[in-house]
Amino acid sequence: MSAVRCPVVSDNVRLSARQSRFIGALIGGASMSEAAAAAGVVDRTARRWLSQAAVRGELARCTAGVLSEVAARLVSVMSGMIDVLDEVAHDESASAAARTGAARAALDAGLRLAELVSLSDRVAALEARQDQEQARRDDLLIGGLRSGDI
Repeated sequence: MSAVRCPVVSDNVRLSARQSRFIGALIGGASMSEAAAAAGVVDRTARRWLSQAAVRGELARCTAGVLSEVAARLVSVMSGMIDVLDEVAHDESASAAARTGAARAALDAGLRLAELVSLSDRVAALEARQDQEQARRDDLLIGGLRSGDI
């Protein structure tokens, strides 16, 4: 396992160099003990660090950054992969199993994408509704404060 640098640098979090190495090792796939060794600390110190909100938050933020980079890379190759699946599915010289597998993979990816888009739209609508409700409550509160009712 190799250490990974956090792809998003935070100016708000002040971690020691050892804590940063520890987080990088964890993100790189090291176990807690391996990450502690990479940071030059004992397991007990690493466990204590993981109980600190700043370290947990930085670990979560860095993990999200790595996942975002991976997702961007996947998106960049997806079009080519769909082309490959399409070619195999339509290649009369390919075996029936290969053609069926390609068609199944393309359909599965399409269905999952449709589901994710639908869920994303639904979440966006719920968030918009929640924002409207919060704005309405804020307006009522401000109106009540102005009229002296509260």
